[in-house]
Amino acid sequence: MSFYTRLDFGVEAMEESIIKENESLDFSLNPFDFVERLDEKNILIEHCQLKSFDVGQILCKQGDDSSQIYFLKKGALEIVKESGDSHIRLTKLSDGAMVGEMAFYSGNLRSATIRASSPSEVYVLDGESLTKLRRTHPQLANQLDVFVIRKLASALTRTNKLIGSLH
Repeated sequence: MSFYTRLDFGVEAMEESIIKENESLDFSLNPFDFVERLDEKNILIEHCQLKSFDVGQILCKQGDDSSQIYFLKKGALEIVKESGDSHIRLTKLSDGAMVGEMAFYSGNLRSATIRASSPSEVYVLDGESLTKLRRTHPQLANQLDVFVIRKLASALTRTNKLIGSLH
């Protein structure tokens, strides 16, 4: 049994243990599974840029402008909240995850840093490409919008339940 000085260190150790135990299994998900038709998935992919990130490489930093949304094709990303010299890992994401949508859609600055915790391949959709998608394939852009709205609503519901359980 191991003891950790901070809860987030313990949670991270458990996540790493689970991932390591299941490395041989292929649980990879397509980040565009919310799109039903293969031709539409390919159109959405064409509007993105595929980028590779090494371990520790930062996709975006807390306080940055939010001109991109990220779809994790393969690898792992962690979301880190920085405060002075310390940081707290909020979550770890794996294949199929979408991240950065809140700041991207709201136009606010990034509320946390996103960095690769393993070698990762990420589809990056920028604002200009989304505008082009809206012009050329409005129904597909609408599917993305609905997916983002549902994801944000789900996150808000989870947060409300968590806050409610604290009383």
